[in-house]
Amino acid sequence: MIFVYYIYSLIVSILTLLLSLFYVITCWWFLFIPMYKKFKLFDYIVVGPWTSIVNRLFLGIRITVSGKEHVDKKRTTLYICNHQSWVDISVVNKYTHAVGVSKKQVRRLPLVGVLIIYASTIIVDRNDYSSRIGIVKELIKVFKKGVSIVLFPEGTRSRDGELLNPNYAVIKLCYKLNIPVVPAAIEGTRDVLPRNRIYFKFLQRVILKFTPPMYPKDFNNEQNFAESCWDKVKETHNEILRDSFPDKLSR
Repeated sequence: MIFVYYIYSLIVSILTLLLSLFYVITCWWFLFIPMYKKFKLFDYIVVGPWTSIVNRLFLGIRITVSGKEHVDKKRTTLYICNHQSWVDISVVNKYTHAVGVSKKQVRRLPLVGVLIIYASTIIVDRNDYSSRIGIVKELIKVFKKGVSIVLFPEGTRSRDGELLNPNYAVIKLCYKLNIPVVPAAIEGTRDVLPRNRIYFKFLQRVILKFTPPMYPKDFNNEQNFAESCWDKVKETHNEILRDSFPDKLSR
């Protein structure tokens, strides 16, 4: 069976590269659009179609999304979610319609890295202090332009699905800027492509759940706000496990 997965993964990889090449060739003009004017256009022209084709057609992922009413395109928001797989990025970005924050290594991915440049995704080098400071300044500019951001505070993918300790810096920034945070949780993407596995599994079930926005004005300080937001992610992830993946609770 593993041999079948390897063959299937090779086919999916080739098809994804061809799809990405199509967008690289046809969407070069995004390089000439001002950064703060391209986000919504790129989401509509590239992110939506690309992720739908790859996730649903190539990988056959059965995605169920709840709490869509908590995603408001007109509201400047920080969306946070747990991180299990590379697949998280395409799934969550599609439904938040927000700008992503990515580590610099992602730009090295064949062709997909070029699309990230086209999209003006916010890139951070976690090992470079000056880069992290620059990112904070960039995030402030993005928020002040009324653009939402999606973030995986754990910073890396969980190996076993258990949530890792998050970095609260951006959530605390939202407290200072009075930006609401929408906690979300995802489960099932680690079945498609977990960390340290090089082949995909197809026809897997993925659940993504958004919760109501949390507002800084309802909390006494930034630490309490940040911890409460992440606690909501953990609570929501546990709800997904209990309701949709009870077999994983006993592992």
